[in-house]
Amino acid sequence: MELITKLNPSDLKPGMILAKDIIINGIKLLNGGIEITPVLIEKLKTNYPLNYIYIYDENNPENKKLFENRNSVRLKKSQKKFKVLSTATENIFKKTKENDLIDMIDVRNICDSMLKELNDSGPVIKNIIEGQQIDEYLFRHSLNVSSLSALIGKWLKLDNQDIILLSYSGMLHDIGKCKIPSKILNKPGAFLPEERAICNTHAQYSYELVKKIPFLDKSVALAVLLHHEREDGSGYPLGIKSDKIPLFAKIVAIADIFDAMTSNRVYRGKLCPLDVLDSIKYEIFGKLDPAIASLFINNILNYYIGEIVQLNTGELGKIIKIDINNIPNPWIEMNGKLIDLAKEKNLIIRDIL
Repeated sequence: MELITKLNPSDLKPGMILAKDIIINGIKLLNGGIEITPVLIEKLKTNYPLNYIYIYDENNPENKKLFENRNSVRLKKSQKKFKVLSTATENIFKKTKENDLIDMIDVRNICDSMLKELNDSGPVIKNIIEGQQIDEYLFRHSLNVSSLSALIGKWLKLDNQDIILLSYSGMLHDIGKCKIPSKILNKPGAFLPEERAICNTHAQYSYELVKKIPFLDKSVALAVLLHHEREDGSGYPLGIKSDKIPLFAKIVAIADIFDAMTSNRVYRGKLCPLDVLDSIKYEIFGKLDPAIASLFINNILNYYIGEIVQLNTGELGKIIKIDINNIPNPWIEMNGKLIDLAKEKNLIIRDIL
């Protein structure tokens, strides 16, 4: 029995799981591993010229664990909540663009609801790496960065008020992008130098909007302004180094990088979270606070033990053990056998499902 089956979009049903990426005109629209929803079915049927798509066969016993994980009550509840909060975040961006003012009541309500979800952080982390659609990236990204920033605050054992302020910082870190022309923000290819310069002004725009909020602790405005600063002074807008970068900005920087790299973008598809964590450890490490980055990597990896992964062959496996020195190649269980991916050069993890 095949792990994967081929269906016409008109035959799709909610709850099915996409087995292969959907790529049109060289742009990856959807990643394999996401769940088919009623909204997605309608978009696939009406907006995209597709004769068929690939899904995982729910009747194949080797796919049983995948469907059990994806259909868990905890995950379904978290997915539904995050969808509602993402829509509410979109409304904040729209209202800010129209009025040049941030409705802090709305921000507090969203962050309060999100923080309650963090009491069960496993489904939240799974939700964060789930491949959202490109057209909802900015709003879902803000919600995800808010969640991740608050989680890092919890792992750092910060007090409750600081965690709340961190959630505000993550939620508002990109609010200034509502001032950036959409033709630049949504450009499918690489930025020209002048376009990059315009896009980089979002940090200053965000700061100008946030600092107008009455009675809000100034740590939030500074985190918003400085979340693109780097430890070695290579960031922007001020080019300051480690000792000048406030704690909240360092935290939001890590959350921002992780979510951006594990999300679908106009110009590329999402990257596997294990590859992103490896990149943070080895390639980006000198630009991020080493203590916070190490804490983040170790805590996120703990959640991935037992998760289902999709290989380049289309096969599924379960993570059993992760070597911190070789994050992309863990031990997995597949078809009842233990496999060390460090020794299987032809098998590559494409994504965590």
